[in-house]
Amino acid sequence: MSPDLATEIRELQLAVAASHSDYLVLVQSAAAAPLDRAEYVLGEIRSTLEFLFDDGKQDDSDTQLDNLRAAFADAASQDAIALALEGYAELAARNLDALGKLDGFDIALVEEARLLANSLRQQSAVALTHTTADEQRQALALRNRLLTLLIDRVKRVRKAAQYVFRNFPDIARKFTSPYERRQRTARRKASAEAGPSAGATTQRVEGSATTGTAVSAPVR
Repeated sequence: MSPDLATEIRELQLAVAASHSDYLVLVQSAAAAPLDRAEYVLGEIRSTLEFLFDDGKQDDSDTQLDNLRAAFADAASQDAIALALEGYAELAARNLDALGKLDGFDIALVEEARLLANSLRQQSAVALTHTTADEQRQALALRNRLLTLLIDRVKRVRKAAQYVFRNFPDIARKFTSPYERRQRTARRKASAEAGPSAGATTQRVEGSATTGTAVSAPVR
């Protein structure tokens, strides 16, 4: 064995953990769609602006709100909702002081609307280019290659240790993998169950031969 084998194993363990984390991040980011949250934030800002501007006066703010209603009345796609979020967030930002005085409205939703719009656009781009799927495959392949290298080196250590401690079964047993121990236990159990069954079969055969009925030849 190489004297650097222990260092290689430690480094591979870290590399496998890091690559697996990268893979999980890609999977989770692809699965976490902010569409539900985006629709909630959009609804909160829209309804609050409608309440704020419902003062009996028709001014530029009312006109801008009417334009937004008309433009995004049927917004359903990610890109359309992203545009709606940006439009309503822009109008809300111009009236932030007035919105801050309303009970029950969190002004942090205005900035969140912009962030959600950006996230929706990114997801839309990913859906068109399939970039995330390719990145997931590459990350998974890298993790599996590193894991294969790690398993190979661990097997080398176990094999060498089992040879060195071959005259000390209790110690050598510690260097077997859990899978090997389970396999060995299963083989012993199967052998033990097969033994009595085979013995019983032999006894039945011998008993039949001993108690067999003799047939006498007819006397002429």
